[in-house]
Amino acid sequence: MPPDDIRAIMDKLVALDAKIDDLQDRAARTETMIETEALRCPHREDIARGRNNVKRMDKIEGAVEANSHMIQTMQVKIASWAGFASMASVAVAELIKYVFATP
Repeated sequence: MPPDDIRAIMDKLVALDAKIDDLQDRAARTETMIETEALRCPHREDIARGRNNVKRMDKIEGAVEANSHMIQTMQVKIASWAGFASMASVAVAELIKYVFATP
């Protein structure tokens, strides 16, 4: 092979080696960006807080359900007392009419 052909091949190898080095550098930067994506996310604290709130929300939902049952029970009791109070007021009104009725 003539020396000029060897020189051209060597120049091409050097150029290819430089391109390979550039691609390796870009790949390394891309891998670093992928690994640090979570750190650069502006919502990472909100996401972490949201994960921590799952147990707390389950506990609150349980308390709300228990309180809802207690409120329903109280509503039934209040309704029964209201019915009793209305009957008692009617009875008192009738008694007052009877006692103060003019003969």
